[in-house]
Amino acid sequence: MIKSISLAPFYSPYDNDKCKPYSDLTIENDISFGEEGEDIVKLMLEKGQLIEVKTERDIWKSTGNMVIEYEFKGEPSGIAHTKADWWFHNFVFEDKLEFTLVFKTEILKQKLRTLWLSGDLKAVKGGDGNNSSMLLVPIKTITKGD
Repeated sequence: MIKSISLAPFYSPYDNDKCKPYSDLTIENDISFGEEGEDIVKLMLEKGQLIEVKTERDIWKSTGNMVIEYEFKGEPSGIAHTKADWWFHNFVFEDKLEFTLVFKTEILKQKLRTLWLSGDLKAVKGGDGNNSSMLLVPIKTITKGD
């Protein structure tokens, strides 16, 4: 059971066209930008928006990787099967949530395809009876802006 929750800053890699250069920031447009961020989070949680939530336990801290399943017993699963609009990936260490990454699912799939084709991902077997096929995804790589 998770004993405490901390909030991570919201990172929106799919909306960079709305970001203003720091030199153009004023208190008014900074507040407006913050409110747009709040609206994005509200949209994620609205009725009709599907979310998928995955949680990493402890090992990510030493490996620097997140794991994303794509197949179970030879059938599409996880990222390959989800119908979710948003993918939430929690990172827990010693029963405490440290941060959550949030992706628009289609953007995450595009990033994973690009990283796979460039050789930056490793496929592994795991889970119960090694029945799951999963990608080891470097956290620093998947969060890097394009």
